[in-house]
Amino acid sequence: MKKILFTIILLLNSVSLKPDIHAFVLEDKTNELPYSAEFDCKDFTETFINNARAVGIDAFSVGVGWRVDGKILFHQFVGVQSQGEIIWLEPQTDQFYTVTEAGNPLCVVGGECVTDNLVFVHIEH
Repeated sequence: MKKILFTIILLLNSVSLKPDIHAFVLEDKTNELPYSAEFDCKDFTETFINNARAVGIDAFSVGVGWRVDGKILFHQFVGVQSQGEIIWLEPQTDQFYTVTEAGNPLCVVGGECVTDNLVFVHIEH
């Protein structure tokens, strides 16, 4: 009996319990930082990623581009590996995006689309 109990304790101690991303987003204050020319989407993304990684969340950068009036606009936000799935989120607003690929729109989960047609998606993990 002691051997079984000891084995269970060892197994429980070896399991990496990751914080829930939804709970973390509620606690994280990155979205409260002011946006400026000196602190833009790249800085919001890096700040959120650093905060998330500090508590064991597997966060990474997602860059997207889309065309407007012949110009390609670029935006950067956060991707997270959580409970076996990839989640995209906007660190400036704490909104979640639908994971997509080039050729498709970028849309807020349960909301409006930000773009009609992504030209590229770049993930830096």
